Amino acid sequence: MKISELSPEYRQPPPPPQSALLTDLNRVVADVEALDASDSSSPEKLAADLRCLLTNLASAASSSSSGLNGAFRLKVWNLAFRLWNACVDRANHFAARGAEAAVAETEIRQAAPELLLVAGLPEGVPNAAAKAASLFHRTGLFWLDLGRADLASACFEKATPLVCAADTEEDRDILLDLNLARARAASSEGKQALAVALLSRSKPLAAASSVGVKALAEGYLLLGKAALATKSPDPAIDASSLLTEALDLCERAAASPCCTTPTSPRSSPATPNLQVIKDQCLRCLAAERLQANDYEGTLRCIMVSRASPGLGKEHSSIAFMALRACLSSGKLLEAERELDRLMANAEAPEFVC
Repeated sequence: MKISELSPEYRQPPPPPQSALLTDLNRVVADVEALDASDSSSPEKLAADLRCLLTNLASAASSSSSGLNGAFRLKVWNLAFRLWNACVDRANHFAARGAEAAVAETEIRQAAPELLLVAGLPEGVPNAAAKAASLFHRTGLFWLDLGRADLASACFEKATPLVCAADTEEDRDILLDLNLARARAASSEGKQALAVALLSRSKPLAAASSVGVKALAEGYLLLGKAALATKSPDPAIDASSLLTEALDLCERAAASPCCTTPTSPRSSPATPNLQVIKDQCLRCLAAERLQANDYEGTLRCIMVSRASPGLGKEHSSIAFMALRACLSSGKLLEAERELDRLMANAEAPEFVC
């Protein structure tokens, strides 16, 4: 007797239509975990398989009137995190691969947060939205390192709505990281006005901690350096203003209670390494003033930089800029002293000396 001839009550129920998706996804994740360098498991093929699975999963989610059920979502999330962890292992194992393989590996990595996004937020997973946003953020940083600011921006834009309500401290921290990363991506694409707007939008988020203020100061410093190099005609993209903002943020972070008060009786104050950022700001401001032929302004920046504690050896550019400013302003005796200081600096390039 054929199975189809059995009465309905004895027939095995057909497997759910989504079970095949889980089987295929589990197989591809296992291939990623295998660290196999064969052609059948090449990064390009694995990335293509994951793209196909994402398309099928999105189709299944949209075709179901009630969406994906909770148990299915949870299984997809478990597989997505297995995939992410496998990508971390692959990054360590295949560190010496070429540029094309690096792009494919990042595509594989991006499949993890994409799976979370398509599956939806399951119940019972704490801070699920923040977890998905964090993976998109970290994937975007990989794209930035590969010079693909467009793909990085796409990741950041997918992550932002997940935490834009900023309901929790974790959400606010991730949203700040996203804004800073989006500003970096915008700057690398030449969208300096957007980068400035994103940094300005980040100020309320950064104000809660000295670490956040330090990160924002670094963002303004990077944008100030870019403005100094490109000399944008837009008055809103002024290197001096951006670098001054970074310097002010350093001062604000250094003055915050968590930076000045030890966290325990035997500990030192929990101060981020603000002095390095401050030193870079002052050097860049000195260079900006020198370009503007404001020699007194250049020397003031250098004086403040030299008076700052804890910098160790002076950067060779300080004495070089001081020498140029002194010569240009007719301070020959001071220029001679700066030349001696420059010659004594072992790190100064030979062509400068």
